[in-house]
Amino acid sequence: MQFYHDILEKLNEFIRTFYTRKLIKGVILFVVPGMMFFLAVVGLEFALWLNSTGRLSLFLVFLGVEAFLLYKYIGVPLFYLFKLKKGITTKDASLMVGKHFPRSWRQTIQPLGPCRPTRKIRIVVG
Repeated sequence: MQFYHDILEKLNEFIRTFYTRKLIKGVILFVVPGMMFFLAVVGLEFALWLNSTGRLSLFLVFLGVEAFLLYKYIGVPLFYLFKLKKGITTKDASLMVGKHFPRSWRQTIQPLGPCRPTRKIRIVVG
């Protein structure tokens, strides 16, 4: 029974690490394109000399794009990390680990229950 709990603990640690890495990648993907978009907006405003309505619409577009980037690259991984949304299960995590370490895959998947084949196998008798 202790072996089962050790495997579940390691798989949960893998899941936390997986989403933490997604969050770090998301922060980088939020900051870099966000700064590039900010520079593009400032350059566009400088080049076109927009009036107050044009600047307001440009600012609102900027805020909308930044809010989308914040949600997609930082919000979603945080939801999964804090388990506010259902993410990968321990079985999915063991399959991900099994792709990289095929020898230890059977040891991690067997205590989790019977494995279902990913493909349907058709048996022809006759």
